[in-house]
Amino acid sequence: MLQALDFTEVPQRLGNNVYHCMATCLNKSSILLEDVVVVTPHNPGPDVSTNEKTDCGLYKVKDAPTKEQEHTKWAHIELVIECKVEETKDDPFEDDEKMTPEASSEERQKNLAQIMGYARNVFEYQKRTHAWTLLVLGSFARIARWDRSGIIVTKKFDYVKEPAKLGRFFWRFARMTAEQRGHDSTAELIEESSDEYKLMVQRANEPYTRDGCILGEHARKMFAKSLVESSRWWRLKVEDESGVRTFLVGAPSFVASGLAGRATQGYVAIDETDPYGQLTYLKDAWRVAHDRIQQEGQTLKDLNSEKDGGPVLNVPTLLCHGDVQGQVTASQEAWKRQHPDEAECPLKTHHHYRLVVKEVCLPMSDFGNAYELVSLVAFCIDAHSHAFLRKGYLHRDVSVGNTLIYPEPMLTPEGKWEELRIGLLTDWELAKSAHDISEGARQPDRTGTWQFKSASTLADPRKRILVQDDMESFFHILLYLAIRYLPHNCRNVGLFMDQYFDGHLEIDGEYLGGDLKWNTMRNGELAFAQAKITFYIKEKPVNILAQASGALSATTQNPGPVQGSDQGKSLDGQPAPTASARSRPLHPINDLFTEFLRRLKAHYTLRVRHREVAETAKAAGGEDSQPPNVHSFTQEESLKKSKAKLKQRLAHLSQSPTSQSTPKPTPAAHKSSTPLHPPMSDAQKAEAEALAEELGVQTKIAGLLYRWSNEDEDWPEYIDRVPDQLEPKYRSNVEERAADQAKRSADGPPESDARPSKTSRRMR
Repeated sequence: MLQALDFTEVPQRLGNNVYHCMATCLNKSSILLEDVVVVTPHNPGPDVSTNEKTDCGLYKVKDAPTKEQEHTKWAHIELVIECKVEETKDDPFEDDEKMTPEASSEERQKNLAQIMGYARNVFEYQKRTHAWTLLVLGSFARIARWDRSGIIVTKKFDYVKEPAKLGRFFWRFARMTAEQRGHDSTAELIEESSDEYKLMVQRANEPYTRDGCILGEHARKMFAKSLVESSRWWRLKVEDESGVRTFLVGAPSFVASGLAGRATQGYVAIDETDPYGQLTYLKDAWRVAHDRIQQEGQTLKDLNSEKDGGPVLNVPTLLCHGDVQGQVTASQEAWKRQHPDEAECPLKTHHHYRLVVKEVCLPMSDFGNAYELVSLVAFCIDAHSHAFLRKGYLHRDVSVGNTLIYPEPMLTPEGKWEELRIGLLTDWELAKSAHDISEGARQPDRTGTWQFKSASTLADPRKRILVQDDMESFFHILLYLAIRYLPHNCRNVGLFMDQYFDGHLEIDGEYLGGDLKWNTMRNGELAFAQAKITFYIKEKPVNILAQASGALSATTQNPGPVQGSDQGKSLDGQPAPTASARSRPLHPINDLFTEFLRRLKAHYTLRVRHREVAETAKAAGGEDSQPPNVHSFTQEESLKKSKAKLKQRLAHLSQSPTSQSTPKPTPAAHKSSTPLHPPMSDAQKAEAEALAEELGVQTKIAGLLYRWSNEDEDWPEYIDRVPDQLEPKYRSNVEERAADQAKRSADGPPESDARPSKTSRRMR
């Protein structure tokens, strides 16, 4: 039967005939059983945001595109089939064992990126453990199997001369189980007629109440949005030592893009053991399976335990977690078989893993005003301190995506429930226990999120991460959100983001951190384009009647970035601002940044080796990781009400006084200067030692935030943030080049470090 297959009529030049002839040849055979090959070269379908569509694909007959549709159905395709003309020029792979498996020419790399994109779509629109591709190259073909570790690809074979090879593959594929084809057996599709479907609709529309008080509205709205964004809803299984629990989910609220890696997805979920209780958060990921890498759930279990002084506050509360049995990547094993003499495999073993926590959170970018932002970050630093000092865990991946806002239910003295927004330090997946920190790297990649890694770890990829590095990351979080959402004098926010957060130096093929972040830490001054960055208070708007009558002056409006600085010229070289612009009240967050930078400068002066980079290094930027901002921030009345409660909750931080050897900065202190590093006197060195010491004590840094946000009466109680000042379509100067580089590797960029592209910023 296989020998009877005849592909000689498949034309060797592109055009609709090649797709149709391939499909006809396979469909008229008797080997496909319940499958059918459908040609869809022109229409990507209504559910795809990109224009990606495959030439043709194999589908179950019941799920196949109809003649009226004729578009790629990414949610149902079983096997992607892509056709190219040239057997060599179009081939993205290389069979020569002396060369790398990926071909190097631009066109061949483009084709690799194309089929990688198709595989990525299959993973995105389906619940998959692995996926398959048939690549036709003239009269030759390759078969590829993709998983979260890498790709297994056959050698090129002539399917016209040896039709049995291709026929045997289709015969076997048609008889595979769903699991063998790559479908996740622990994900069950919810039918529209089911009780579970009705429950999900009900929970999306009806608020959750406790004792007559509405709670968790942010979670309900997120859940409702997830149902609207996906026509396919799922029941996901999570198995731990207590048994199997099931959760109902719609579309993920977070997706880590990219093909290889942890591929984290986050869902707002209904716990079927408590279907009308509070919504939960389910994290689905392909964790790195390594003897020295602990499951995140086990770390949270330790942090939540009553031992060692009780549970750590302001971290997620574990409900259940566990590996998905039998779902482990296979690409790394294939590599080992092909390279028996190699001591170390470059591909990681990834194990499918699910974790569920109680808290459904908002992004930190949802803060209402600067006071709330500083308080929320202080909560996270406090959690970091207790986790390290009492439980022995160092987080090692502090980033804006891992510091979240949780509206925590609280019972008032009057017996009513209300919510207080607190900071939550999440994503403990890369945390290390204290006794393990000194044992070196557990995996070859650097740990952390590029934009928020300390300048010293970016300068030295082999540097061991310390408490000081995580404290510096908290500074970067504050600056990241301030430069985007508070008024200031930096007119080109995109360029600043590109150079400070995404900047890098490329030296001998290795990426190191950029100059702007390093110089800011080394000099202890926040400057850009030879001018000091200064933040201003957004004046409180007048009432709406005054606005409607036109009585609101230009100075009471949100002016956005101010045109200039105290240097007599603006940050982009334009003429100096007017006197009215310079007289705008300075925001007290300037003082906080100055004090934070004093400690960072002392640390870099005394304890960080001076960075040495080659003169031939090429400076470049990077991309921005933009946190989702789909939630409205709090109303001014709520901010006023919560300020006293936040101050009370954080009052214990006042017991960790910080160095006050210098007076509070005055407006004059915000003028730019050129910091030098002359030899220090004994007194100066002693002061620097004290400041550097504070950076390694989390309670000191949390106390710093508390003191400077509560002892200054100038912090606005109203909404002092402005709309995001980073252009929605912001792209760094090297984004295209970096994205292309990422596409050139079937393994993709290292998910725990992520210099190159936006898709790999949140390493999950």
